[in-house]
Amino acid sequence: MSEQAVDEPPVDGGAPEVGEAEDPKRQANHEAAKYRRQLRDTEAERDALARQVDGLHQQIVETALAARLAKPEGFWLSGAKPSEFFDQEGKLDLDALHARADEIAAQFGLQKPLAGYVPTQGTGDPTAFDRADWAGFLRADKR
Repeated sequence: MSEQAVDEPPVDGGAPEVGEAEDPKRQANHEAAKYRRQLRDTEAERDALARQVDGLHQQIVETALAARLAKPEGFWLSGAKPSEFFDQEGKLDLDALHARADEIAAQFGLQKPLAGYVPTQGTGDPTAFDRADWAGFLRADKR
C-alpha cells in the first residue's frame, strides 16, 4: 500500500514531487499556461476599457458639438474618430473639432438653424390673408 501512495499525486492539489525528468518541464508548461491566461484576461480588460474611453470621448465630442450642429450624432458620418480630437493628456482640442465640424456641416447639411428661424417664413403670398380686425371677427361670428 505504501508503494501506491508514492506513485499517486498529492491529494491537496499541489504539484507532484519531482522524480522524473518530465516533471520540471510539465511544471514550466503549467506556469506558462497560467501566465498566458492572465495575459488574455488582462488584454480583454484593456480592450473593454479602451472601448469605454472611446464611448466617453464620443459623448464629449457630441456634447461639444450640440450648439454647433443640428444633429451632432451625424458628425461621425464623415468617418471622424473621437480620438482625433483629444491630445496625449486627454484634453479636447476645440479648435480642431470646430474646424472639422464646420467642414462636415457644410458637406452633409448639418448646420444648426439660426435662432428664431422659421422655415416657411417668406415663402407665402402676404396678400393671401385678410387683415385681422374687429369687424372681421364679428362677421365670422354671425356665419
